[in-house]
Amino acid sequence: MKKNNEHKTQLGYNVPENYFERSKAEHLAFLKRKNTTKSPKKIYQQALIFMGCIGGLLFATWFFSQPNALDDSKVFEQLTIESLEISDDAFDDWFDENFILSDV
Repeated sequence: MKKNNEHKTQLGYNVPENYFERSKAEHLAFLKRKNTTKSPKKIYQQALIFMGCIGGLLFATWFFSQPNALDDSKVFEQLTIESLEISDDAFDDWFDENFILSDV
């Protein structure tokens, strides 16, 4: 009791009657009031996130299944090596056939 009086005189604050019991009851009541059902807005947001993830996975699958620049460099190396076997006279026709016309 002496500490309560000292505390009150030093700080000028008195704890209300049954403060801690009421505070605990209010906190517990808030937790019980918490709505366990999801609102339509929350369901909509979660569905959009899920569809976005699925779309991202589909895009990544498509992107990585496409031929990339490394495949083009392998083709270029192969054609470069093949060009060593071509004579200088036939090189222009070979080049047009393998590089120019293959892109069209």
